[in-house]
Amino acid sequence: MLWELHGYDLKKATQFLDVVTIEIHPLSDTNTEYFAHLKTTSGQKINPNMPSGVAGKNHIRLFLHDNKLNSMGFKLRENAERIGHEICHEILFLKWGTAGGRHVTEVHSRADSGEKFTFWFYTLKTWWKIPITIIDIRRLL
Repeated sequence: MLWELHGYDLKKATQFLDVVTIEIHPLSDTNTEYFAHLKTTSGQKINPNMPSGVAGKNHIRLFLHDNKLNSMGFKLRENAERIGHEICHEILFLKWGTAGGRHVTEVHSRADSGEKFTFWFYTLKTWWKIPITIIDIRRLL
């Protein structure tokens, strides 16, 4: 479903994965100095306790929650949304390159208005309904 929302079928998704290297690191490996000059859309510093990532020339580097205590619903949601966000950057980077930074601005301008869906997560003898937003870039492809 994630690939379909990004305008990809299985063949295109396979081609993407043949070209792009995806590194996954624990959140504890986040280089806070790298993000020191960046601000969130509300002007705050990047929070090193939340998943982050960098997408660029055929490469995505992700820093995600990675232990069982943090794998409960909201941490899973944060990871999923970060992965989708960086995949969007990379797809548009592959399509347009860096010209005008459009591969960045188009993703960020759609971040709060994407396709919303929920999944159910079972933990501690309770089912949790977790919402996820997937950035919709299909019109851009």
